[in-house]
Amino acid sequence: MKKRIILIIMLLILMLSSCGSSSGSSNGFYTNNIYDDIIISNDEKKVTYDLDLSLDCKDVNEVTSDVDNYVESNGGKIKNLYEYYNSEDILIDSEKEYYIPINKLKEFILKYFPKDDSNSRYHNELFYEDITDRYNDLVNKILIKQESKTYYEGLMSECSTVSDKVLLRKEIDSLDEALFQLNSEKENLDYKINFAKVTISFELEEEADYSILYALLGMFIFGSIIAITIIIVVCTKGKRKKR
Repeated sequence: MKKRIILIIMLLILMLSSCGSSSGSSNGFYTNNIYDDIIISNDEKKVTYDLDLSLDCKDVNEVTSDVDNYVESNGGKIKNLYEYYNSEDILIDSEKEYYIPINKLKEFILKYFPKDDSNSRYHNELFYEDITDRYNDLVNKILIKQESKTYYEGLMSECSTVSDKVLLRKEIDSLDEALFQLNSEKENLDYKINFAKVTISFELEEEADYSILYALLGMFIFGSIIAITIIIVVCTKGKRKKR
């Protein structure tokens, strides 16, 4: 009985290791066109979205509060990365991560980053990744390990010796650990599939600085007055000499 169990375990380990050695591929690409159609994942296709955006604001606190309210009201989540205040305690720079339900992503983009808006002039980048093969491979690994665990548990009920039960229990515990890790990875992928990660950098819109222009204009006017004064003096002296 013990030799039979050991042989079965060795065969199952060999089968599991061969299945685990293959890794599902994923296809991803970056684009600056954040207005492409958003693909909603289904049973046949699994995709994730990761956006990196920037936005100039006349009032950073007001804009971030509005975005926060929109995301939370639509079932999303928020992670504050950093905030920077000036000497007058005014929020002038902030960066946040938003996790937005994928079915609301297109609406969100058009609401805060309309195509004709110049307030996002720094950079906007979208990373799209097709993880269908990777996801399906992960699901298959979970199914195989779960079936192996069920089979080991069936052998446990037939064991008559303590040593056989100890051996099988060790393998079952090992499968439980592997299943925990694989299921955790699947939960993470499920979240990425259902929620797009959107990182936004909010910056205070810079007001035009006319001080240099005023200085140049002042120098021009001052120089013109001096030039005109010199011309008048020269002309006056010339007239006096003729007399």
